[in-house]
Amino acid sequence: RNLVTSLVMKQMFQATTDSLDRRLRALWEHNVQVAAIARVLAARIPGLSPDQAMLAGLLHDIGVLPILTHAENSPQLRGDMITLDRLVVEYHAQIGAKILSSWKFPPSLVAVAAEHENLQRDPDGPPDLVDVVIVANLQSYLGGTPNHAQVDWSTVPAFRRLGFDTEVNTVEMTEHQDQLGEVQHLLDT
Repeated sequence: RNLVTSLVMKQMFQATTDSLDRRLRALWEHNVQVAAIARVLAARIPGLSPDQAMLAGLLHDIGVLPILTHAENSPQLRGDMITLDRLVVEYHAQIGAKILSSWKFPPSLVAVAAEHENLQRDPDGPPDLVDVVIVANLQSYLGGTPNHAQVDWSTVPAFRRLGFDTEVNTVEMTEHQDQLGEVQHLLDT
């Protein structure tokens, strides 16, 4: 089921204009990278399913799609990337949660869409898919996007909740490059 969902997701990331197509491709590549990292991370946490974590990584930014699709049909938004970026940042998590809820995804995946940008999230209970996706999302931005690349990981409760030392686990991800590559290849084919 997760593989079928992944294939359907890839088809959704296609646009009719070149500029939007570039953004959707970049978003798809980001989601695939987060999915691969999430799968590897979840395999190390008892009680979490690597396959569910991979799906959570693919779906975490689903709320960006309708915003970009709307922009494709709006000349004003298409020409104003600053406003478009602001709309994405402000609304994609909320929209994503509504989409996954309406599609009857489990609450654990709806929570991922809703809360993956909440870096200070620190609920009671065991670590969950939101924690995994928060960490995977941050790790995917290493050396990249300034907003996330400058976050002090030691202040993000998801790392502690997963039992990860922020210094050690950055290095450990390089040990899993083969696994990451396999998952990325699977999702990109």
